[in-house]
Amino acid sequence: YEDFFNTWHMITHSSVIQSSFVIYFFAIFLYNFFAVLVTFLLSSVWHAILDNFRPITVWGTDLFIFYVVTSSGDFGEQWTKYSWIQVGGMFVLLYGTA
Repeated sequence: YEDFFNTWHMITHSSVIQSSFVIYFFAIFLYNFFAVLVTFLLSSVWHAILDNFRPITVWGTDLFIFYVVTSSGDFGEQWTKYSWIQVGGMFVLLYGTA
């Protein structure tokens, strides 16, 4: 279970948690800022289309990390026989938006 006071103590006494929180906060802020900017400059349709590329980008990055960045394969995601199901799901996601 979550203990608010324990959490607050960890946040106030750990510089690593504080810096992680600030980095996370600004990353989410920038993501939302650019999402609103895309909607303002283009349209909400473009916003919806670009939102669907997020899981594709994350999955592609995971594969890249597994096969290119790490030599031992400790990080990222390995291509398996079930990865074709994910590819099919990505196509359904993109087709449903178009």
